[in-house]
Amino acid sequence: MRQVRENEREGMRSNLYYIRARQLVMIEDLILFKMIKEFERVVLTENLNGTPFVKGDVGTVVMIHNNGKGYEVEFFAADGSTLGVETVEGTQVISAKHVKKVLHIID
Repeated sequence: MRQVRENEREGMRSNLYYIRARQLVMIEDLILFKMIKEFERVVLTENLNGTPFVKGDVGTVVMIHNNGKGYEVEFFAADGSTLGVETVEGTQVISAKHVKKVLHIID
């Protein structure tokens, strides 16, 4: 019986370590998620009204406003030509740093 309790305690300890490690990873992800830098690729989280740019479009930050409250984002065509530069709020973009998806072109 004593061995069973010790095993239970050890299991609880390892679960606690896992939870703490997972929380640390989540906090680290949130910090990385928020820290967008100049010349970093970003993804739109919503359509930009009055522009041809829509949710999911990828651009490059060319200027940061008010410590990340806003950004100037340059959008490019597949051939590298500039399609436009738009001012967006910090909530309208996320970093593309951890996005592991194939980019594709839809006509």
